[in-house]
Amino acid sequence: MQDPPESDAGSPRELGSDLDKQYSIQLLAPPGQPPIADARTLAWRTTATATDPKIIRLQGAKARDARITYTAKQWVDPRVFAPGGRYEGMVEGLNDGEARALIKDIASGITHWAIPPEEQVHLLKTAHHGYKQGALKCSGIHALCARCLQAGAPKEECATHTHHDCPAAKEVWKSIAGAWLAATGERLDIEDPVLTVMGLRRQPDGWGGDALEK
Repeated sequence: MQDPPESDAGSPRELGSDLDKQYSIQLLAPPGQPPIADARTLAWRTTATATDPKIIRLQGAKARDARITYTAKQWVDPRVFAPGGRYEGMVEGLNDGEARALIKDIASGITHWAIPPEEQVHLLKTAHHGYKQGALKCSGIHALCARCLQAGAPKEECATHTHHDCPAAKEVWKSIAGAWLAATGERLDIEDPVLTVMGLRRQPDGWGGDALEK
């Protein structure tokens, strides 16, 4: 940076002019020097998780934003929804954004304030297939559904079978759907495992009450 010129001003106006010149010389950067980063124009994009990524501006960033950003980098989709997972069919045909939105809705529903804590624990274990059941965690007849085994039609016991596929479960859901319809006027799609297994209530277009009789 060059030295400011010496002043030979003989009046306040000339002195003020020299001071302005000196100030400008001190502020100007050398030619080609990039501008100083401005926190108002700097930002970063978080990693997509169950929610879409968002822009966090540096000027208003807080410790919480940094923590969320680093935590999001460790995100992986729940393995039960991944190809080959127990609940792969629930996200089949959905694009990445739709699948993330469904997983987010399931998680939000499980932790809804109206659900008692002990039931939330049960739903969380079910959602992650955390109970000791099925051929991967049990052996012999212990891996089979007791009701289906008793009926002479042995089936592997898993969360989807226990809450959705088992004939005993279907009878329970018919009763629940009938009571719900009478109380609220809303029809439940008891053929949707997202409802019967995950507890997320959806009402597809064109669904009729005759489904209760199937």
